[in-house]
Amino acid sequence: MTYGTIKNLLNNGYIACYDSTRIATLALNPTTQTVFSYDDATSIAAKVTYIHQVAWAWWRLHMDGKRRQRQWDHDESPAARSQSVEILRHKQQYLRRGSC
Repeated sequence: MTYGTIKNLLNNGYIACYDSTRIATLALNPTTQTVFSYDDATSIAAKVTYIHQVAWAWWRLHMDGKRRQRQWDHDESPAARSQSVEILRHKQQYLRRGSC
């Protein structure tokens, strides 16, 4: 539907109303019960706001997960850290022997 068509509908008995459930503007003809949906400044602004909210929520969940992982890495017990260092030392020795 082009802008000219929408303008023509609104000049010929159709009423513009905003449907917040569908996030769209409707051109409604109450006599014939005909409805066309289209985007105007209101519906586009609502869609952009929704997308920003979803993106912000995703980013916060993502960053919370990274923060939690860093906290787990930081909270590793000294015994576990010592064991990790020991395993790494043995691995390095094994690799050195294999390359001779």
